[in-house]
Amino acid sequence: MATALQMTASCSATKPRRHTRNICAIILWQPLVDFFSNNTYDRDPETSKTLIQLQSWIICGIKYIIPKTSILVMKTLVASTVLILLAVVIVSVSPQLVHAESQISPTDQGTLNVRLTYDEIIPQQETAIKVEFLNTVTKSVQVHIDYAIAITRDGKQVFGPTPRIHTSPGVITVPILFENEGTHSMDVTVDGILFQPIPAEVASFDIVVGDAASDAAVIPDWIKNNAGWWAADLIDDATFVGALQYLIQTQVLIVPQAETDDTSDSTSDVEIPSWIKNNAGWWAADLIDDATFVGALQYLIAQGILQVS
Repeated sequence: MATALQMTASCSATKPRRHTRNICAIILWQPLVDFFSNNTYDRDPETSKTLIQLQSWIICGIKYIIPKTSILVMKTLVASTVLILLAVVIVSVSPQLVHAESQISPTDQGTLNVRLTYDEIIPQQETAIKVEFLNTVTKSVQVHIDYAIAITRDGKQVFGPTPRIHTSPGVITVPILFENEGTHSMDVTVDGILFQPIPAEVASFDIVVGDAASDAAVIPDWIKNNAGWWAADLIDDATFVGALQYLIQTQVLIVPQAETDDTSDSTSDVEIPSWIKNNAGWWAADLIDDATFVGALQYLIAQGILQVS
């Protein structure tokens, strides 16, 4: 980006008065131009757009207005500069929206990924949960989704199920009031993409509300290594499941109790869904949190793949 010095130098004349104005332009506007150069392009898109527009206006002022203004107008511009600088600083240093929790889970058939983001959830206070539907190939938001949401705690419905809803942008924010502490289960059902119906697919999440330490899983950090090896096919399914089973039985790995599906087949006959291996790889890479990975383990327990008794 051209500096104010370069732009005002092209407008300089031999007359002392005009030369004085150019020097004033440098003194007044150079800090603002430098500020924009250092702060414009690392902001979010909307803030960057605003800063770029202001930057263009300031450059025009430097190049065309200041060399032709009187000393009186220059004094007015001094005051304007201060006000603009204050406004820009407020916009630039305003805190960005950062959520305390983020989870990603695929639908059970792997057609979409669903991401939840939300702040710490406190009982009896409404919480805004952001839901994004992500294309598994492009990793970007998938538009035009038909969905429904339901939340349960200990098998009891606490929210929804909602009727079938359509989102055009593929991103929604749902206000939810959680009345009690503990781990809640949230199911996001998808049954339509781009106005085309599909067989219903569900992405499931565990959401911890309040101080739910008794419900939370305890996972030693080194288990992530095993999960990463399994996701990379360095160890087979039986080895990984056997290691988890031993860790759970010896209480090295503590997982909240999951209801077992009495109709599930024996361990040797049940194939581990690919989405669970994907979750293991994401968890090992810190792309999803412990609660999401534990949800996958609870699924294995419920299907009888992990024997914990």
